[in-house]
Amino acid sequence: MITGKHLILSGVLLAAAAICAETLKQDPSAQPEETLPSPGAAMDSKVPPMILVHSGGALYGEDGLAQDADENGELMKGFCVFEEGRWRIVKDVELPPLVPVATQFFSMWNPAVVFTMSRLAGINFECNGTSTSKHLLFSPKNDSSTFPVMMSRHAWHSPLKPVAEPPKSDELLRRMTLELQPMEEMSWLKEVRSMMDKEPYDPGKLHPAKLFEAYEFEIAPGEPAFFLTYRKQYGDQDWDCCSDDFSSYWCTIVRKNNLESLWSRAWLAIPETKLGNCYSVCGVADVNGDGVTEVVICQNVYEGWSFQLYEYREKRLTLVLDLTCS
Repeated sequence: MITGKHLILSGVLLAAAAICAETLKQDPSAQPEETLPSPGAAMDSKVPPMILVHSGGALYGEDGLAQDADENGELMKGFCVFEEGRWRIVKDVELPPLVPVATQFFSMWNPAVVFTMSRLAGINFECNGTSTSKHLLFSPKNDSSTFPVMMSRHAWHSPLKPVAEPPKSDELLRRMTLELQPMEEMSWLKEVRSMMDKEPYDPGKLHPAKLFEAYEFEIAPGEPAFFLTYRKQYGDQDWDCCSDDFSSYWCTIVRKNNLESLWSRAWLAIPETKLGNCYSVCGVADVNGDGVTEVVICQNVYEGWSFQLYEYREKRLTLVLDLTCS
């Protein structure tokens, strides 16, 4: 049974929980024209296959580093490294020898955007329950990406582009209802929504589900897929934000040809809670050159961010690693 112990409320809107999904998304129209390096050039890096993620909330409370990163580049945290045939979380102490100054990394959203490591930065916060202090400052500052994901190399990459003709499917809406309805009917969530909105929560104010955003990409070469997010808007709160507008959300990755589901998540947008929300696909690539696609999914969590690494093997997406930082 879920009780009030599972929920922590604060009187102040926390910065991380208030940030919209668009802080994770990157506007494709703002990206430079994608001119990918040849696979050979992209795989020539002396750094092993590695993925870095943005330090995000680590910037808060450290004015010097925040200003430095805002003005000069992107502050990154080690996520994972591929060695001995598997991906594993990379440790803090491994970063300096693995990623020396002047090392170049590629944006996992658009590898035409290249970053260069400028210096090691020390700052303390927690990831997966362990204190972490070593971060890497990359330049230049990429204004089109607030929370980028970077990779040391890639053999193949798929861009994510806005869908010109989104699918219209009653089956997708049926799946959304099946996943959302149990959450919407939880009494404690209704109480929290009422408390935060300062008026009784009324499920009758939920509008019919509409497509919130849609991206098209390839889950593997020649296998097109969609990343779709649907929203049931609550009342007149037509915010362009997915973390605290009291609406109900559902997102999914499906095959383009038959809408077969590969992955899905549902969430309720309630401010200042420990509920995860705002999922985004932050990169799709074969980072280590083994013919298996790596997919990084980013998510808002309480006072921080979560990054999940999936592999596309045998026509399925399988969770490999999860890094949560706050």
